[in-house]
Order: sequence, then structure tokens, then C-alpha cells
Amino acid sequence: MRKRKPPEFELVEVKVISIFYEFGGAGAHYNFTAKQPEEQHSADADSTKLFFSEVHLDFRSEHNVIMCCIVGENDAGRCYGCENYQPVVHPSSQAYGGGSSTCIDYPGSDGDSDSD
Repeated sequence: MRKRKPPEFELVEVKVISIFYEFGGAGAHYNFTAKQPEEQHSADADSTKLFFSEVHLDFRSEHNVIMCCIVGENDAGRCYGCENYQPVVHPSSQAYGGGSSTCIDYPGSDGDSDSD
């Protein structure tokens, strides 16, 4: 059985980036738009899609991408890491890992959420 090659997309625009710190590490959630080249889609279909991506903040290669998927207007996953910043559309499946905890560690923090 021949493996089907996934469609290719070209970046159109990075819409929003949210950086969060959790459990001693840093990550980022992105929304960006990308489109399929004209030869890969029908002329009737809108080839521009909105994507969600979660990456390690020290992004160096595709190995630092935790997940990337197309999101739609009905997606509304909850993320504690992004909720106080510009809105990032998260997949409803909540398959992303970062921001799933209410315990966000900021750099230099001892992780204690109580303030003096």
C-alpha cells in the first residue's frame, strides 16, 4: 500500500503568538494562516486555513513542534497559558499539552501561587 503524501501549505500570516511558562519550561501557541498552492486544490474551494501550533520556545527544527493542526471557527479549547493574552484559537480536542494546568511557573518563580 502506497502512503499518501499529506497536502502542502504555504504560510500566509502569523496571526497571534502566546508564550507561556509551565512546569519549568517555556512553550508557545500560535495561530497562523496557510494556503495550499493552486495546483493542489480545486478552484471552488477556499485554500486558506487557520492553524494552531504548539512548539517548544527554543524552537530550532520541526522536532520542536509538539503539534500542528487546522482549527475551525467552532474550535474553542481551554488554555490557562493563553487566556489572559490575545485570543489564540485552540482545538476543541485539547490534544495540546501546554496550558492545560492552572499552575503556571514564570521564570524565577518558585511555583508558589500565593502572593505576600
